[in-house]
Amino acid sequence: MIPKECQSINQKILDLKAEKRDLQSDLIGLTGAGKWTLLQHIAVIQGKITTLNNQLNSCIVQHGGKIPLSATLSATFSLRTSFKDALGPFTGSETLPVLFDASRTIMQVTNFPPFITPPFHTPVGNNVTTVKMIGGGFASFDSSNGTMSLPIQLYLDQSINIPFYTEDSTITFNLTTGSVTSPIGNLSGSPLDAQGNIRLVGASTFVDGILDKSFGTLEIIGAISPHP
Repeated sequence: MIPKECQSINQKILDLKAEKRDLQSDLIGLTGAGKWTLLQHIAVIQGKITTLNNQLNSCIVQHGGKIPLSATLSATFSLRTSFKDALGPFTGSETLPVLFDASRTIMQVTNFPPFITPPFHTPVGNNVTTVKMIGGGFASFDSSNGTMSLPIQLYLDQSINIPFYTEDSTITFNLTTGSVTSPIGNLSGSPLDAQGNIRLVGASTFVDGILDKSFGTLEIIGAISPHP
């Protein structure tokens, strides 16, 4: 919600964006000096839009509104499985960039770097698992009590390749600040507190690959800064 005091700035931004779109459409089929001149004009307009966006954000904050918040989640994680040759825990730490919307009801994990497990023994040799996020990453958040729900789908890429066999697996967690139960252990999360500390937990079942139908749990303990 843009305060009325800031509406005029927002309208200028909308007008400039419309002008920019028109000029971009004029680029089609244009070559030579004419194209270069038009590109320079578009760049000038984009500079004005950037300046006005900064003014708009300052105006919104000045008049009691909120703008999207870029933050970081500095966390340690622990992944366990029920698969006898890869029980874990597989642990690590990461600083993840996150973005809260202006209403502080949605948090997006904007980058989730793959993490790699230490080598572990299997009946067909040592294996390393590379874990990547392939889905989810958008959390619902209640700023009044710090509770959060974060669906996340992970892809586990095994370094061992067996001909005519699918080794890799996926697992989808609905990470929560509440509690989860599973055959390999129960976990309790913690809502975001005044210092930014949070604990997210999840339990689910692997699909496909060597881990197919095995159980998995994920625990993320960290701190979000700045506090949303």
